Amino acid sequence: MQTVLVTVDLPEKSKELLEKQSFQVNYLSDEKELEKEIAAADVLITAVNVTITKEILENAENLKLIANIGDGYSNIDIATARAKNILITNTSTYAAIQSTAELTITILLALSRDIRKGQEICEQNQFKGWRVTGYLGGHQVSNKKIAIIGFGRVGQKVAKIANALDMSVMFVDPKDISTDITDKLNAKKVSLDKALTEADYVTLNCSANDDNYHMITKNELKKMRKEAYLINCARGSLLKETDLVDALKEKEIAGAALDVHEFEPEFTEGLLQLSNVIMTPHIGNDTYEARNEMAQEAVRQTIQLFQGKEINDLV
Repeated sequence: MQTVLVTVDLPEKSKELLEKQSFQVNYLSDEKELEKEIAAADVLITAVNVTITKEILENAENLKLIANIGDGYSNIDIATARAKNILITNTSTYAAIQSTAELTITILLALSRDIRKGQEICEQNQFKGWRVTGYLGGHQVSNKKIAIIGFGRVGQKVAKIANALDMSVMFVDPKDISTDITDKLNAKKVSLDKALTEADYVTLNCSANDDNYHMITKNELKKMRKEAYLINCARGSLLKETDLVDALKEKEIAGAALDVHEFEPEFTEGLLQLSNVIMTPHIGNDTYEARNEMAQEAVRQTIQLFQGKEINDLV
């Protein structure tokens, strides 16, 4: 009988779909179990928070597929998997992309309108009533420039929402993006330098790799406008956060919103003490819709393998 190992707590609907099949399903609770059970497994359903090491894969005598829940796959030793002809899939589903794009705009707006300060006023019962004078609500985003670093599926969704907010969209991406897409999204491709020096909002929405590690450091932050904001909903490794702390303290930029963090699950010292920072705990695709859809997609990929069908989302 074919065996599927699962290292994550699947939503009920995904469990039901998986258990309706004719193969053996084993749910694992820790890495030691995985090291022991991997030898007999045909498929491993796992997630980006579970590290699949070279040592684990070397024990995988029958493994044919790793169905990785999440858009990324840096948790897997890719070289070893490929050497053993193990297929790898991810789950960059519609809901996951949409949820991440929505969060990008959510924390951008919260930062721009200084929602954190407004929340503190309410919590401290310091609201003195509405008034027309004075400035508390931050800045509107309409008629401002947004630079999207990484113009893949998430970046393009961010652009679509930004268009609805009457923002001017520019983007940075090493790949050629078709004019059909750029025209539809009213988006202009620019260099990183131009994006940094001209944008009111710079948002990181690219994947992480060796080439873009610490793509934003003190040198790049110094190029940004003092009134500009930086948003990171991509990967923590893109940004050197100690340099960001310095830039925020020195008011080289107006503020930052971070959903991902360089040293997850730890936070860079100093960030939590700054009033011009909004932070969330890596919740980009943490919605019921996205997590359910991603898990179901991993199960479908498993079923496709056993049915001899073409598998979706091969890495």
